[in-house]
Amino acid sequence: YTGLDLNIDFANTNGTQKVTGIKTTITDGDTADMFGIYQQVENGGNDLRFISSASTADYFNIATKASGETDITTVDGGGAAANLNFNIDGAVNFNTPSIVIADSVSGTLAVQNTAQNATGGTLILKNTNDGADGNDGDVCGEVQFWAMDDGTPSETKFGNIQVSTADVTNGQEAGRMEMQVAEYDGTLTEGLAIDGL
Repeated sequence: YTGLDLNIDFANTNGTQKVTGIKTTITDGDTADMFGIYQQVENGGNDLRFISSASTADYFNIATKASGETDITTVDGGGAAANLNFNIDGAVNFNTPSIVIADSVSGTLAVQNTAQNATGGTLILKNTNDGADGNDGDVCGEVQFWAMDDGTPSETKFGNIQVSTADVTNGQEAGRMEMQVAEYDGTLTEGLAIDGL
């Protein structure tokens, strides 16, 4: 069954024409209760599906499930990689406690500069302390290395690189970098430290 079936087959010889399938303009309401599109689909169904004009087997899908969990899926019916590309005029901000990259082959995070210059990709780890003064010993950031042990099996941290503040005095800032590895009983032990003091 189809609630709304809109088909626009537009051809003209009068130059460029603007064609809009659905346009919604909403004003002068309570912004907390204003929705350009509002729909409720039975749990397990697909909320939105956008199909490529090149092939009906190629599509982008959004499905909202219980507890607000949402799946965004791209599919190439021919078996090629259906990439999801973001071309953003500005920053992309995530207000979330964690981002997980998971793949059955290799979870990879690549940071690259595509310009023709001498600048490489940059990964920045920050501790902004909510804008307040920092303290000696604050952790600036960590890179952790985890894998499975045998027998249990359970996730185990095998290595750690941590940078912290040794002295936060304005004009006298100094840092400390520690590289740690798991010893016999799995306890992380400092193997190398670089101290700026």
